[in-house]
Amino acid sequence: MSSLEHKIYTFKTFESPDGESRPIDAKVAYGLSGPPKRAIAVWYHGGGFITGNYNMIPAFELELLHRNGFVIVCPNYRLVPTTSLKDGPVADAIDAFQWARNTLPELFKADTGIVIDPNNTVTLGHSCGGGLALLTGGQPNPPRAIIDFFGMKYFRDPFWTQPSAAMAKLPEFDQSFIDKVFEEVPPPTATPPPFGPNGPDLSKPRNAFMFAHNKKGDYISSIVQGDDYDAIDPAPLLSKPNFPPTFILQGTADTVAPHQHSVQAEADLKKAGNEVQLRLIDGAPHAFDMKAKEGEPVYDLIVEAFGFLKSHLI
Repeated sequence: MSSLEHKIYTFKTFESPDGESRPIDAKVAYGLSGPPKRAIAVWYHGGGFITGNYNMIPAFELELLHRNGFVIVCPNYRLVPTTSLKDGPVADAIDAFQWARNTLPELFKADTGIVIDPNNTVTLGHSCGGGLALLTGGQPNPPRAIIDFFGMKYFRDPFWTQPSAAMAKLPEFDQSFIDKVFEEVPPPTATPPPFGPNGPDLSKPRNAFMFAHNKKGDYISSIVQGDDYDAIDPAPLLSKPNFPPTFILQGTADTVAPHQHSVQAEADLKKAGNEVQLRLIDGAPHAFDMKAKEGEPVYDLIVEAFGFLKSHLI
């Protein structure tokens, strides 16, 4: 049971085709007790850029970050495919990072009396959110450190153009049903996760779009417009010097974001002279951390990763 409080803020608005201004919200999780000045952790949810919302981040992980002295900002973002990956998730993720540093401290102090330090901001994320967190490392004022939980990256790799073995047993979808997702205008900024208690939720066109394109092997190309790859893929940043210290957690049985990409990320970061820690969990699937229990090896790795963030604060 989490002891944290939550506040919802609108960090950005966008104009929908009907001319209405639409909000994009972030949930800010915090504890009433803590150090006199706290750090900021911006945490991006997963969901393949097409599904998900800020409530998907496990409460126990928010609690652990709080214990390390953080206020946690969990932004929603516009979801593809009725916006592009560049103009939706990526743009909103960067704007959420800058808002958390530049605007939230004053608002949050007025609302709660709690002082947060914009100079001690870190980012992290699950799956596609891990890729979004890595992209913040290319900002002029990058985060102090980053955690990549099994993040999606290296989008030019052939993996992203191969049919997904994990999706092979899914039924074929009627194209007219899939295409109903394009009626969702303006793009939603939050949806339920694509998996229910009994497996993939195939009742929604949005989920059908994601599963069908993954099954076919053209999911990333279906949500990237033109040659936007350098804008949406963190891979080029990892080969540059002065990238923030990075901690990567990855399961070797991940069929959504292959562990080979995390091994490559470690190699690229090291070659460029950057600090990186990689923890491979043998036999672990995608999203292996979601239900970790205290005393389990995975839980201990999460604790280690959050300690890594704390160690890079000033």
